[in-house]
Amino acid sequence: MIREPAIAQEPPTFHCGSVANPISMMMREHDAAGEILQRLRALTDNYRAPADGCVSYRRLFEGLEGLEVDTRFHIQKENNLLFPMVVQREQARWLELFDEVVDDGFRGPVSDVAKARARRMAYALQRLLDGVSAPGSEPGVVTSLPMVRVVGR
Repeated sequence: MIREPAIAQEPPTFHCGSVANPISMMMREHDAAGEILQRLRALTDNYRAPADGCVSYRRLFEGLEGLEVDTRFHIQKENNLLFPMVVQREQARWLELFDEVVDDGFRGPVSDVAKARARRMAYALQRLLDGVSAPGSEPGVVTSLPMVRVVGR
């Protein structure tokens, strides 16, 4: 699923729609895992074994702390590196396919405007999905986009 958007000759189709759908589910799972890890840390007093705890008890707590560190590292890599890259790849591939279709049927300023508008819409929609707004506007609302100048008009 991760490689498909980069190599597809036709619009990629997945049983779940866009790759953003399973990614959003995995991010919710990551949030739940973070809450579980936080609870585990609290229940173990920051992985501090009791003073009278045996070696096995201390090793268990060390292992649990290592599990938390590794799990949080894994989640950070996916949430901040892998997932954004995959979504961006899928979006870029859709725009490439759109350009190919437009170029097959049109030439000149009209096709250039159509492709530029598609990019502006994709940009605006992504900003809305990300909850990013233009400076000075309400949160989550895109108030302005760069205008496209058509040469020869």
